[in-house]
Amino acid sequence: MFTVDRITNDGKKAIVSLLNKSIEVKTCCICNYPRLIDQLVSIEPTTQESVAEKLQLLSREAVQHASWIMRLIEDFGGEPQLPIEVMDRIVDVPNLLLKQIEREKLAQSLFQQAKRVAEQSQVEGILAKMRTMGALSPGMVAERSSTIRILQRLEIDEGRYIVLLQNIISELNLQRSND
Repeated sequence: MFTVDRITNDGKKAIVSLLNKSIEVKTCCICNYPRLIDQLVSIEPTTQESVAEKLQLLSREAVQHASWIMRLIEDFGGEPQLPIEVMDRIVDVPNLLLKQIEREKLAQSLFQQAKRVAEQSQVEGILAKMRTMGALSPGMVAERSSTIRILQRLEIDEGRYIVLLQNIISELNLQRSND
């Protein structure tokens, strides 16, 4: 699925480490989004259906991202490290949403770092291969691997999630001020 052959072994190890950290963050998000929906719909009924819909979207996409991340880790020869974390009872929805924003920002940062490592080690890997083959085409160095494209996509999506969570917080604050 992803092109990993152009990335150096050291780059692969560094990327696996960053992606395993991101899996920890995304796993927490995956667990918390349905809990937030339940809290808002069942325990603290809200008339803002759009909030629940946005949280459902975040939940679905977090699962998709986790799948991509695990696949990348495996493609790099690593093993996904799925954390087991005890979840606290949700007491303060706005506070948990703020924590989710911080988690999404951390995931975004990890994807940015992994992308930089991939870009740098891809160039090193391509240059090394071309030196051994005796040929070097400028286009080969500039070529973006599918790994870099998927990391960029993950990074961009995290930015969308941060904005979406900020919008959810705003919607909840608006509704609560009207109560």
